Amino acid sequence: MRTTLYLMRHGETDWNCAHRMQGHADVPLNETGRAQAKAAGARLAGLAFGAVYASPLQRACRTAQLATGLPEEKILADSRLLEMGFGAWEGVPVTQMPAAFF
Repeated sequence: MRTTLYLMRHGETDWNCAHRMQGHADVPLNETGRAQAKAAGARLAGLAFGAVYASPLQRACRTAQLATGLPEEKILADSRLLEMGFGAWEGVPVTQMPAAFF
């Protein structure tokens, strides 16, 4: 049996635009991010997915929903897919991060 794995990053958020560290902060998709997810869905049209997994963060789950057309309850949220957490640095603009951080 052959398995094909498709990987997708979440759509844009306002924090992406502002170059802020996101991490585990549950920042939603913005209008552009929703459009990106829908555009990805157009490219995936006609594919049947055996399962769709996403980080439990709303930006990832919503991207998965919009890209696949599946309802929220069909998206399998898995915390192992969470972005790296940045603790107190979440929300801080990248330009204000100490060079040693990177």
